Amino acid sequence: MKIYTKTGDKGTTLSYGLRVPKHDCSVDGQGEIDELNAWIGMIRDKIMDVPVLEKIQRDLMEIGAQLATGNTRITEEDIEKLESCIDLMESDLPELKNFIIPKSTPEIHVARTVCRRAERVVSAWEAERKDSTPDSIRRFNLVIPYLNRLSDYLFVLARTFDKEEKIWKTK
Repeated sequence: MKIYTKTGDKGTTLSYGLRVPKHDCSVDGQGEIDELNAWIGMIRDKIMDVPVLEKIQRDLMEIGAQLATGNTRITEEDIEKLESCIDLMESDLPELKNFIIPKSTPEIHVARTVCRRAERVVSAWEAERKDSTPDSIRRFNLVIPYLNRLSDYLFVLARTFDKEEKIWKTK
């Protein structure tokens, strides 16, 4: 298979099973997921390579495919797996009562913020399409909760590596 297809040479691409302009917000959502996946890959390479991070990368590939085709791919079990990982990591951490200032493992914090941005973009796309394609809302119903939980997972993962959390307090 060739890497180039020339199908995008006129400024369109496949999104949700339709050809759309490359500036369509749905393409932004796919791009955010792609960037997030790259950051997770960097975390695996630079900090830790554990099976859950590979699973997350595979889930992100599924989400990207879902955004491109409209076929539901993420499941409740995928979200529950993230929740179990969060609960396990949090059991070894002190209770968080304040905001913290990100310090160590900046790659994880960047991945977390990219994940939040992806969540906002997909949410905006969902809202934009709400009136024109009502069934698409049902198809996205687990993408946003998955991204929300993933950003929580990344936050807790960063906390597990930051042994000297810097607490932020208002002036």
